[in-house]
Amino acid sequence: MKKVIIIGGGIAGLTAGIYAAQCGFDTTIYEKHAIAGGNCTSWKRGSYLFEGGMHWLTGASEKEPSYKVWRNISAIDKDTKIIREKTFVVYDHEGTDISLHCDADRLEAHLLSLSPQDKKPIKRLCKDMRILGKMSMPVTDIKGLKSTRKNNMPLSMLFSMIPALIRMSALNKLSCSDYIGQFAHPGIQNTLRLAMTEEDYFAIALVSTLADKAANSSGFPEGGSLPFIRRIVNRYEALGGRIEYKSPVERVIVKNGRAVGVAAKGQHIDADAVIVTLDTMTADRLFDNPLKAKWLDTMRQNVRPVACCFVCIGVDADLSDFPYSYGFRLDTPL
Repeated sequence: MKKVIIIGGGIAGLTAGIYAAQCGFDTTIYEKHAIAGGNCTSWKRGSYLFEGGMHWLTGASEKEPSYKVWRNISAIDKDTKIIREKTFVVYDHEGTDISLHCDADRLEAHLLSLSPQDKKPIKRLCKDMRILGKMSMPVTDIKGLKSTRKNNMPLSMLFSMIPALIRMSALNKLSCSDYIGQFAHPGIQNTLRLAMTEEDYFAIALVSTLADKAANSSGFPEGGSLPFIRRIVNRYEALGGRIEYKSPVERVIVKNGRAVGVAAKGQHIDADAVIVTLDTMTADRLFDNPLKAKWLDTMRQNVRPVACCFVCIGVDADLSDFPYSYGFRLDTPL
């Protein structure tokens, strides 16, 4: 049996392990942390549970192609409750709540009542949400990878996506900051900033997030990150896969242009193939000589790390009536 080593026990690594095991490979995942999941994680402090990764799950609806992937790796099953919010973000602007409703019609009416002078950008935003909400992310075969069951994008899906692709092209030329700057109302601007904090991202990131909510194709799996990951781990281990925890890989061993194993735990471990599921910059450090490929060069040039400072504050109060995300400005800096 061919042996495959997978570096990284996040969602990507676990998914690679499941598909490899289904194809008959002997697989081992090397994970430097004490638990699997990577960024998809949560933790407890006292009586509080802090959710660090699962904000919403795209493809949590049966109509989405990626739903089949989540089901196949057991991330969600028929008993998993998906919580869907009717309002994505609420911002307190000078005592008035401004809400980003997930329903585009409701959002349009709400924003127009607050700022009639912003009629044009409000209608453009809601139209964008409706157009992009009809688009599904296809799941297709990886180029150059052999598969016994072909999974090509249906032509009907491609034709239905044409209006969205045209609009996406325009939104990919505009930053979130410029898109938000079209609104005159400062409260609407800050509400949109709350939905997409990285203003130098392209506007497609903001609009597609809102469109995903409007299409009702995403949601929050009850329990959050840890049960989500535990289901995937159980599926992987049931297929015979193994996870080596607290086992950072120091180097991928390459001979004659092929990965033949890894250096980990003070020893060389042989393999017929190595799958690296880390980000590009971290992955580069695993190789004595940088890997050369056009797509890798593109990643190195265009992908930058996002510095994230995660601050959790436990509040001893019933906040169940508050929306998913509630924002406000502090008069005095904290």
